[in-house]
Amino acid sequence: MTDRTKSCATASGSQPSIAAFVKRVPGKNLAGGDKVAVKNAEARLVVEAGLSFAVVENPAFLAFAQQMISIGSKYGNVSPEEVLYGRQTVRDTFLRK
Repeated sequence: MTDRTKSCATASGSQPSIAAFVKRVPGKNLAGGDKVAVKNAEARLVVEAGLSFAVVENPAFLAFAQQMISIGSKYGNVSPEEVLYGRQTVRDTFLRK
């Protein structure tokens, strides 16, 4: 078990709020159509990747989503293939830690 997994397993059980991971810009709200698109994309991710529905509330997922939003804010609408690394690179990064 990795150190991170151990720390999660022994945690008090209380989860940090989303506000702890997401810095909201006051007055910025998604339009109704965008909210529906996000909800549908989350459902598709969970179903097609065979993930637990709980993943969309996982602090690591929220941090990942925030990183992608920050990149989009900085560089504009970029292709995921230009931002995300492949499975081998991610695996190798995990194994080195």
